[in-house]
Amino acid sequence: MAVCCFAACQSDVDHWKSAQTEWEQKDYLGAIIELNTCISLDQQSDSIFLLRARCYQKIQNDSQAMGDFKQALLLNPNCDAARLDLARLQIIYTDTTNAGKSLRQLIISPTSRIRSDAWIEMGRMDYFSDRFPLAIQAMNQAIQADSSNHLAWYYRGLLFSRFFTPQGETRPATYPFLDFPAAINDFGQCIRLKPDFADAWYQRAVVYFNQFDEQHGMPDINQAIRLEPKYSYYYSARAHQHSVSGRLQDALNDYNTSVNLNALDPEALLGRAEVWEKLGQKSNAEKDRHAAAIIALSSKNKD
Repeated sequence: MAVCCFAACQSDVDHWKSAQTEWEQKDYLGAIIELNTCISLDQQSDSIFLLRARCYQKIQNDSQAMGDFKQALLLNPNCDAARLDLARLQIIYTDTTNAGKSLRQLIISPTSRIRSDAWIEMGRMDYFSDRFPLAIQAMNQAIQADSSNHLAWYYRGLLFSRFFTPQGETRPATYPFLDFPAAINDFGQCIRLKPDFADAWYQRAVVYFNQFDEQHGMPDINQAIRLEPKYSYYYSARAHQHSVSGRLQDALNDYNTSVNLNALDPEALLGRAEVWEKLGQKSNAEKDRHAAAIIALSSKNKD
């Protein structure tokens, strides 16, 4: 938020400072109440609407957030932070035309981190539109704009570690970008810049496992779990590795934890079913497969 001016609510400093404190303490509803007071007193600024928009995002009220980002830009068309966050929302809601317009403005921002973040979003749009080479180029630009941006390394690592299936095709295409060593290097750079970023440890572990390198993969997945012990899919990834390595009780323990954290994950249930099968407990395996099928069917009907 350093991009925008924060000299907000000058005659009502307490409410503005209280809102910032509530935000830092993750009391997003409390922050919104304080910001509403600032707005009701007609002491408005781009900073107030930017912060309130981010609070609305935290409580999953994207429509209000989008309105506040737009209001921040009306008050200050140079508020790059609001423009970037608005573009991210527009991408989520497939408004790629307006998102693209915003991002093209941001990639020439005088602020290197804003340029880098904008290139990341351009790359993500290209990836989701099956323009994989352009996605790689955008991530290269993101790193060039700001090599200290850990997310630029992270997202390029994701691209290097993913099999790409063009739209309309049924199997991965042959392309020169799948590069596990490059992915490991990029995730390593991300971890160096932000050691507490659990998903970088997890993603690097997955790459190691895909190369049958448990010696390096297991410490990484263990670190990811230490950093984020409530992410169910981390346990599922470690459980799968235990299973293929014959450590069935360890696999079962991790799948149990994964299911306890997210009982609606059919992949965890199916993984546990395989372990039950290997342990000779066919009835338990069948129960998990049945539960997974019900969840998958329910999800399909919602779609």
